[in-house]
Amino acid sequence: MAAASSGATTPLLADMEDDELEQDLPKPVPLSGSPDSISSISTTPLKSRRPTPLPKFQLLVLCIIMLAEPVSYTQLFPYVNDMCYKLGWAASEKEVGHISGLIDGLFAIANLLTVMHWGRLSDRIGRRPVLILGLVGLASCNLVFGLSQNLWVCVAARLAMGALCGNGVVTQSIVSELTDETNEAQAFAFMSLMWAVGCIVGPTIGGTFSRPAEQLPHWFDTPFWQANPYLLPCLISAGIMILSLASAALLLKETLPAAIRAKRANQTEQERAEERQEANEHLHTSERTYGAMDEQFPQEAVGILPRKEDRVWTTWELVNAPGMVKAMACTFLMMFVNQAWDIVFILYSYTNISLGGLSLSNIQIGYCLSFAGSVGACIQIFIFPRIQRRFGMRMYPVVLAVLLFMFPAAPVLSNVVRGIMGEQDRGDAGALAVVGGCGLAFMGRVAAMVFPLTYILCKRITPAPSALASTAALGATVAAGARAIAPWFVSSLFAWSVDLHLLGGYLIWVLMTLIVLWCVWYARDLDTALADAERVKAERLGNVDAICGP
Repeated sequence: MAAASSGATTPLLADMEDDELEQDLPKPVPLSGSPDSISSISTTPLKSRRPTPLPKFQLLVLCIIMLAEPVSYTQLFPYVNDMCYKLGWAASEKEVGHISGLIDGLFAIANLLTVMHWGRLSDRIGRRPVLILGLVGLASCNLVFGLSQNLWVCVAARLAMGALCGNGVVTQSIVSELTDETNEAQAFAFMSLMWAVGCIVGPTIGGTFSRPAEQLPHWFDTPFWQANPYLLPCLISAGIMILSLASAALLLKETLPAAIRAKRANQTEQERAEERQEANEHLHTSERTYGAMDEQFPQEAVGILPRKEDRVWTTWELVNAPGMVKAMACTFLMMFVNQAWDIVFILYSYTNISLGGLSLSNIQIGYCLSFAGSVGACIQIFIFPRIQRRFGMRMYPVVLAVLLFMFPAAPVLSNVVRGIMGEQDRGDAGALAVVGGCGLAFMGRVAAMVFPLTYILCKRITPAPSALASTAALGATVAAGARAIAPWFVSSLFAWSVDLHLLGGYLIWVLMTLIVLWCVWYARDLDTALADAERVKAERLGNVDAICGP
């Protein structure tokens, strides 16, 4: 079922003949039943199916690798507005939003133009080479960003980061190839967990180590650090990326089916026999079906789809696959509203109370984001898999609806803090502003449960196992488009609302609430569209025997 409904590679013992497979493995459940029964397996609760054990070591390696991107992306959040103002890129606090939105939006624009190519490249040459190249690029560009004193050097570094980073697509594809429907929610939750951990580590690094000559004068009050006040957090982030790079190069195993076949083609018969024997010792065939995978030998124990399924799908074929337009539209809307919140929350927290913000300092913003990331990590690991297993894709619009409470709550909190504390300098608004900011950031982590749901959506909407990375890349391209538009849109809208006092300064909050409301309405029938797409895919691919035949 996993191969037909989720697009994941169907695991089989490698290089075994058909008669050997019939002897050593139980017969899979055929997919030639009624369309209703086919779709119900992937869109209804999976309580009656025993979860397949996760390949724990490979997931651990992936977690280390996945930490690099969110740290790189979020470590600048606590200080980017301060950086724009202190380095003279913005003439006043009111103009900061325009510049910081430009810096963040250009990352997404570059990612939008390149991520599809990285996904398709990983479908051709393998997952590991693309991951390694992306990590090298991220580490190098972070150092350039930290050293930049000129706005356009900073912009070029962010553009290069976005252009070189296809890591999210590749890791998403690897997780898809390591899991089936019974354990995908738990595995994809780890992807969101690492983003949540990155949202702890990144802002903490950025808030604590930016302007170190002032915040940590005992160690860093030197001319070099005074001249490069934002280098230290970038240097620490680059160190984390080097750790991720070493993990990818030394510990991660290739999961691309065609690459595994090519490797096995060069093995001797004795090596293949030893590999089969070792895999059989770790596979408990009485407890697992074709959808299972041994946790110690996730690559050696898996089989390969026939060569006719190894072809790379064209973008046009993907776009025209059943349900793809609906899935990609929901991906775009989800990313737009969540990215808009992440950006406007930081800008709102930094803005003076008199202008409708919270007047938080860099380190206070970092602590708010770190607290929210800590709570978000618990949500992703302990709560999300249970909820997803029970409700499936029906929870998608419900999670989106959390944002309906967050955007209106922000101006209410600012008014309450101003009414109680009065006008305060940055960092002096008191515990009420910090606790309120933590509460808003926490709600953002609850809304972030939509991200692993989107990973699962992209996996299941995939029209064929060989199109996993290409579909993930299409989703990442759509998401990058939203990430390119949202920062500039929401930052500029916030600045205009404050500067021109539009709707009393509340235009940003009113408009974003209406946009979220429309997004929730559009996603209301996503589960039905996914069920229809899976039904068509199952009918086209036939049953497991047809997919895995010679």
